[in-house]
Amino acid sequence: MTFYKKLGPVFWMLAIALVLSACSDPIYSELGVSADESPLFEEKDRREGAKKTFIMVDLASEGSGEDDAKKSMADSFSKLKEEYRVATIMLIDKEQEDWYGVYMEDDTVINYIKASTEENLMEEEKALLDFYRSVEDSDFPVIHFSSEPILDLKYDH
Repeated sequence: MTFYKKLGPVFWMLAIALVLSACSDPIYSELGVSADESPLFEEKDRREGAKKTFIMVDLASEGSGEDDAKKSMADSFSKLKEEYRVATIMLIDKEQEDWYGVYMEDDTVINYIKASTEENLMEEEKALLDFYRSVEDSDFPVIHFSSEPILDLKYDH
């Protein structure tokens, strides 16, 4: 008998399950949604800060309600985290409801912001630093979602 046959199908099923679970994105589970059937969304605006490691994105979603907003944000965060350490999203759904999200991979961006002088900071960077101070003892990644603004900023539609 070959080595593979001795291992049996149970071993291979466990190995496949382990690989698949390692591939799943914790953002979806943190927001309590699945990666299946995310509503379509369109990026309306993006701004970068903190040495291009921080991005602020405005989205318009074809979905409506909290669950669809969470799915759209999880999908967007999952894509943005490949390039950015922090992403903030302001999403407007098809019912014209506003939703807000923040994703922080680690404190790299915060360290960049703290090392900058106050007059060189964008308003978004100052607001992110204030938000970080409120969650400073949290484990990373930090993921927040709300129907109310998370960062202390004025949002234009």
